[in-house]
Amino acid sequence: MHVRVASVTTPDTQQTAARITHFSFQGVTVVFAYAIEGEEAAQLAGQVDAVVTTKQCDSAETLYECVSDIVSSLPKNVLFSCAGLLSTKKRVVCCSYKGQVQLLRDGQSKVICPESNEIQLLQGAPKMQDAYILLTRKGKSVLESILARTEQGYDARVAVESLAVQVRSAQQVVACSAVVYEDEAGSTTPPTTPTVNQSNQQRSSFGKKTSARHSAPAKHSGVTSLFKRWFHPNSLRRLSYKKLIIWLLVISSLLLLLGRYILFSQDEGGERRALENTVGQLQIELSKVPTLQNENPTDARKKVDEVIEQLQSLKEQYSDDGEIQAYLTAEIEKASQLYERLEIPQEVQGQNVFFDFTQTSSAFVATNVARSGNTLFALDRDRSAIIRLDAQTKQAASTLLETQSMISISADENGGYVLAEDIFAANTDGDLSLSRVLPKDDNTTGARLIAVYNQSLYVLNSEKRNIYRYTSGSTGYGTGTAWVTSAQGLEFATITDMVVDGSVWLATDAGGIYKLEGGSDTGLQLSGMLTPFSGRLQLYTDSATEFVYVLEPSSSRLVTLRKNGAFVKEITNEVFATASDVVVDEDTGRVYVANGSALYDFALE
Repeated sequence: MHVRVASVTTPDTQQTAARITHFSFQGVTVVFAYAIEGEEAAQLAGQVDAVVTTKQCDSAETLYECVSDIVSSLPKNVLFSCAGLLSTKKRVVCCSYKGQVQLLRDGQSKVICPESNEIQLLQGAPKMQDAYILLTRKGKSVLESILARTEQGYDARVAVESLAVQVRSAQQVVACSAVVYEDEAGSTTPPTTPTVNQSNQQRSSFGKKTSARHSAPAKHSGVTSLFKRWFHPNSLRRLSYKKLIIWLLVISSLLLLLGRYILFSQDEGGERRALENTVGQLQIELSKVPTLQNENPTDARKKVDEVIEQLQSLKEQYSDDGEIQAYLTAEIEKASQLYERLEIPQEVQGQNVFFDFTQTSSAFVATNVARSGNTLFALDRDRSAIIRLDAQTKQAASTLLETQSMISISADENGGYVLAEDIFAANTDGDLSLSRVLPKDDNTTGARLIAVYNQSLYVLNSEKRNIYRYTSGSTGYGTGTAWVTSAQGLEFATITDMVVDGSVWLATDAGGIYKLEGGSDTGLQLSGMLTPFSGRLQLYTDSATEFVYVLEPSSSRLVTLRKNGAFVKEITNEVFATASDVVVDEDTGRVYVANGSALYDFALE
């Protein structure tokens, strides 16, 4: 059996959108009719198209999930209705939500998926000549017209197409589609007139259907009459060869122009739908940002950055289309406003913000922090920016590294050290500046983390599965040497942080802590903890610090450990849930936690 589809919808307005999505893949045909009423209906329709086309519905379960995802993602003040059909070689699945599906079979009609505020689902086996009518809400009059025409003998698809003018001029938003199962060997051209009832025909003595002998001759007028007269065999015989050639050339030219117009219109419409689908998918990504912001502010801002970049790229592609330019400019503005909202530091459970990074560098989001005495360094990896902050006076300075991407930061009593393609030193006094102290080499290329201890730089390279140490001499830093000699079972790709206090401490994204000495794992065992670590960890310690401090955002806690792994205490606070890094000053008894664009501080009690 072969599936044939005819559809009609009301035109879009500022407050309404009605669409039919129809596509096939891997032997599966999907037809989805839906209507949206509410603000920004056209933009929301783009989101719905994106969900339907990317979901790859191939079963009742995936079709139900698709409709459920759409209903749950749309704003509550939007009125949405739909009816859908999924067809395979042997099965058909119908669904509806505030819409309906009507089955026409063997001359009878039946509602198989009624209008309901719950998702309706029905599946079964199709039969030859079955017709499924998919209709959104407010389509009662349309359905009655379709059924009336099918009772007169019209094919269901023709019945739907014949209502195009009525539907397009309707005051209410409607989307309607007819899905008919036909023999693959059957005619591909649907009948344009109803089949004649037997009562209106006469039979000859041989039992064959014949038209009535005395019926009035058909009358033709206009173009039909003209063509019948011109192309009647007797007329063609009277035409000269030259005139016949001229007529054929004229007709061929007209057909060619008509074909080009149809193709151009289809290409233009398809291109616009593809654009709306792409933008709709980006809008879905933006709708997930508030949830992502609660989990990881840095990733949330990065996601919005990526969407804005893609929208700007689309805008460049359609630079000659003013309408699309205005549409994309509006979408970029919405994404930019969301981006700005992510940058505003929030007070969490009455905890005051110690320092707002955006006061020094607009749109700054701290991904890492490091401490050099009373001086704090904060790194924004995405913007390749760094802020230096005096923790006592709150005087701050910032700078950018425009030619390279900053990756990680560390500090000792001499200042900060930034891992980029090269390694740079950041000063603690005067105007903030970065000076190159180590050009890139094979060991630093692809490196992810940096730490400093006793004038030596430690660089972790996951690809090479090692840590390289660079020792400072009278002429600068020498060649890096592989420091790790034995770390059996250590997965370098899972390491999230590295600090050095004479020993090298490593944290992982699954709650692991390793302590390495002389290039080998010491087999550190943690003790005294009621709840073991299980999530991503960040560490802080140095040679002058008595304890090791472990930040676990997934558990909203900061845990203090002795350097033999023994548990001391833990602090819980909602600030920790979305924090990116932590540093501790035991001399002043303060804990500094980076969270998005804000730096919080706590008393070390």
